[in-house]
Amino acid sequence: MLVPGPGAGRGTYTCPRLQCFERAAARRAFNRTLRANLRVDPALSRLYTG
Repeated sequence: MLVPGPGAGRGTYTCPRLQCFERAAARRAFNRTLRANLRVDPALSRLYTG
């Protein structure tokens, strides 16, 4: 699962706009970048600005 915050392991980011996060999630960009099959928690969208 993709979660916010610092932690051990690999990391990834998008620009601070919600549109960037939604596009990356829809295109499975986090999976490619992290080289893992993961689920993006929709609650992460609240961390982004409009």
